[in-house]
Amino acid sequence: MAISETEHELIEALAEEVSAAINRGVSFWMTRVEDVFQDRQLTTLGRLQRIREIVEEYRRNEDRIPMVDVRREFPNIWKGHRSNSCV
Repeated sequence: MAISETEHELIEALAEEVSAAINRGVSFWMTRVEDVFQDRQLTTLGRLQRIREIVEEYRRNEDRIPMVDVRREFPNIWKGHRSNSCV
């Protein structure tokens, strides 16, 4: 089944948003880790402890990421689609 131009544009927009969000997330956490390695005041054990704290913080917060209901955000595009259709 071919997709319409509007559906293709939605898919492209969603893919770009997902990609940008992933890049922002990875950059945020990697910057935190890199900062630990550049902190000259920390010992090796201190660095390891800080990395563990960052990982624990990530795990505590990963379930707080808001999910977007695409059907609610883009009702005109999803109008008439079955609830189990995939993008």
